[in-house]
Amino acid sequence: MEISNEIIFAFFGTEETAQIEVIENGIINSTYKITLDKAQFIVQNININVFKDPLNTTFNIEKIAQHFLQSNYPYTVLTPVKTTSNALVFEYNGAFWRAFKWINGVPVSGEKTKNIGRHTGKAFGKFIYHLNDFQDKNIVPSIPDFLNFNKRFADFKRSIQLNSSQRLTGIQEEVRFLVDHFYLVINLERIIHDCPKRLIHCDTKLSNILFDKEKNEPIAVIDLDTAMYGPLFFDYSDLIRSFAATTVEDDPEIEKVSLNWDLFSAVTQGFISEVSEILTTSEWKALKEGVAFSTYIQCIRFFTDYLNGDTYYSIDYPDHNLIRGKNQLKLFQEILAKKHQIANYIDLFKKN
Repeated sequence: MEISNEIIFAFFGTEETAQIEVIENGIINSTYKITLDKAQFIVQNININVFKDPLNTTFNIEKIAQHFLQSNYPYTVLTPVKTTSNALVFEYNGAFWRAFKWINGVPVSGEKTKNIGRHTGKAFGKFIYHLNDFQDKNIVPSIPDFLNFNKRFADFKRSIQLNSSQRLTGIQEEVRFLVDHFYLVINLERIIHDCPKRLIHCDTKLSNILFDKEKNEPIAVIDLDTAMYGPLFFDYSDLIRSFAATTVEDDPEIEKVSLNWDLFSAVTQGFISEVSEILTTSEWKALKEGVAFSTYIQCIRFFTDYLNGDTYYSIDYPDHNLIRGKNQLKLFQEILAKKHQIANYIDLFKKN
């Protein structure tokens, strides 16, 4: 959706000298860089098909920003900018808009390295650590049931039973394997029952960190739409899934999919170095038992959408979700094969 002068005026009281640049990085919200004289801002159209409560989603971000600004959080804070009428969100022609202060950093491009891995792990670890004393329990989940893992599996089973797209025949072996490994969900649910609910990021991918262009070090953790209360291990598990894989999640060359141990060890070292002081005994156990968990959940989500006829994820070709599912299944299997090696490595960081 294109931005209009009315939207710029609502936030900044003028549109005469505004320079507008489309930011292409995001895939959910439409994002623009706005330059007014020497001041720069981000303005976003919130995708209400994904975030159905745009006001509370942005309230969550403001609450986190206020907490960080009053603490010794070491990074630049993603800070909402209110309209001239003191509103966090501006509705215009049925669309919802919000603004943020500009952060002068860049996402990492090019090959992932161990150094970037350590920085990435530390950045998301610091995010959780500095929210350890966050007291506001009124954070509203931006996506209901996002962390309801039993529902994810129930949706998967329902898609198998309905087989609405008549695609089940070609993936029966994969489906059987995934159903047989539902015990992973059961086991983790037992462990996280004893874990504290923490405010976590829920989208711990490299593109959600901005780096200093000169120093090549993190300066900000962004994209806080999915921040909500949940188990700490989930952020770690999803970080491993997104950063330590040898390929992207839709690489059709499935045989190339594996876990890059150097990247895994680097991102693990960075993450645990920041959160080890606050981890409970149950959380240490969840970290070890749940490394493959996010990959498993993402795998069944891709296969669920494939069986449902590609109704959720955007696709570039007919079998895109099939490839995604097979890709993540291979990664899940590769992580499981290294389960004991992973657990032993994580134990190295646990102080007696």
